[in-house]
Amino acid sequence: MARQRDVKQQNSLSTDRILRAVSAYESGTRHVAWLRDYLRGKGDAVSSGLLVSVDVIPEQEGDLVRGMWLTRACRFWEFEAMLPRLADSPPVIEKFEDRTDAVQVPAHVPGTGKSFGYLALEVLNDHFPGSTGKLIAGET
Repeated sequence: MARQRDVKQQNSLSTDRILRAVSAYESGTRHVAWLRDYLRGKGDAVSSGLLVSVDVIPEQEGDLVRGMWLTRACRFWEFEAMLPRLADSPPVIEKFEDRTDAVQVPAHVPGTGKSFGYLALEVLNDHFPGSTGKLIAGET
């Protein structure tokens, strides 16, 4: 039976997962190293931010990498890319979409604490103070 976690523990685990994604991007791990160049091609408004979610799913033709990029302007971009097994082969970007409107950002979600979106904005604000402005304060 899974152990029940209180809201504070849930928030902490979710924040830790976000910070692991940030760290993976900053250290340039193999599964996200390609993302830096891809984002640069999208321009400054998109390339400045943090990787706040990443999952790697091994598949027959390579590794499927899914994640969420959060810009300093508080835009959430969801992506999927296939990293072929051959080291010389470039990644195949299957999706890169602005999903800001689909990401929940309330500070409190009943039974689970802070939403993923809110926690991601907190981490963004820690890395780039003032980035989240009124959003993090719960204002519109």
